Amino acid sequence: MSKKKTRKSQAKKKPSSTGGLKNWWENSLGERKPIVKFWLGFAGIMLLFYILAIQPFYVENIQEPVSTFFAHISSGLLSLMGQGTTAKGMSIISDDYLLLIKKGCDAIAPIMLVVTGILLFPSDRRKKLAGIGIGVVSLFALNLFRIITLYFVGVYAPDYFEFMHIEFWQVVFIGLAILYFFYWLHWVTKER
Repeated sequence: MSKKKTRKSQAKKKPSSTGGLKNWWENSLGERKPIVKFWLGFAGIMLLFYILAIQPFYVENIQEPVSTFFAHISSGLLSLMGQGTTAKGMSIISDDYLLLIKKGCDAIAPIMLVVTGILLFPSDRRKKLAGIGIGVVSLFALNLFRIITLYFVGVYAPDYFEFMHIEFWQVVFIGLAILYFFYWLHWVTKER
């Protein structure tokens, strides 16, 4: 007597490539998922910003007008201090010194760091708006202070200009932007 073997077809489900990645994402990251999501988003947006920042459109329509704006405001403040400066384009001009506001002295990158971090962090909309508003105004004022101090260093201590411009102010400016972001994080998370 012959027995018929009946096989039940059991189709094994292969995880799709997106399902497998999603499962890995859910299972392996666990509680760290929001942190990883934040940093991936932050890195992605900042990478896009830096790619945009080297494009001629950005330089002509964003960076140069912002630098011109800072030159004019700083020149006005320096004139109030009796320096007799004028602004022409991105330059602050006096009989004693010429200061050119170039890329990197426009405060756009530190402002982008703060705004991106605040926008991506899960928080109340009002706290985000407050954080962005205070951060942008504070960094704007800090950049004016930086430009004015660099002008005075250029006039009265030109040997220290490169140090103040590159090693001091760049580090301090980015450091204060990051410090502000962490202060904002502390403020929004202390109630949780």
